[in-house]
Amino acid sequence: ALMLLGIAMGVLMNAYMPRLIREIREDQRRIDGAMGRLLEEIARLVLLEGDRDRAEEQLQELSGALEQSIARVSQQMNNVIFQDRSYYLSYIELRRKQQRMLRRMLENTARLRSAPQQSNDVAEFLKLIAQSLSSYDNAGELLFQLYLLRTHFRSLDLPETREEFEARAVLFELVSDVEQLLLAKQEFAQSLTPEQIRLFWEESSGSFV
Repeated sequence: ALMLLGIAMGVLMNAYMPRLIREIREDQRRIDGAMGRLLEEIARLVLLEGDRDRAEEQLQELSGALEQSIARVSQQMNNVIFQDRSYYLSYIELRRKQQRMLRRMLENTARLRSAPQQSNDVAEFLKLIAQSLSSYDNAGELLFQLYLLRTHFRSLDLPETREEFEARAVLFELVSDVEQLLLAKQEFAQSLTPEQIRLFWEESSGSFV
């Protein structure tokens, strides 16, 4: 009887875990897709070319994807078969934290009244983040590039007008928010076990930043 019970549990695990992992990966693709589209729209807003209403809709899309994933987490919390739910919880918490940062970045773009030279650099960096969501751990490289961007900003001449000064101040805040967004991702990536990386990233076509 014990042998049959063990075999039955093994069959159940083999049937259940792949489906659960696929669901988690699908959640990742949906969340990260919404996040990437929002980052690209914020980049356009930095250049005074974006659509704020569309950005708000994308923020709501991201919120909706997160809420659906939170509901899935709640369903799995009492499931004794899913022993690695700590990954799922940590991932959702990371994305919720980054969502708050993106909301603040979107609010800051509303203060821009001009697009100085540095706007192009910030916009391109935001697009780079949005387009580099395929690596589970690329924050270190992006943080180094952000350091180079800040170094470049410090080498530029001081603003000549009040409007340029205010715009550059907003851009500086945006860069600081981007840094926090990347640091949060780096902290999460460093907490992953090799098994979690294998299950949820290396074999996944999903995305991550």
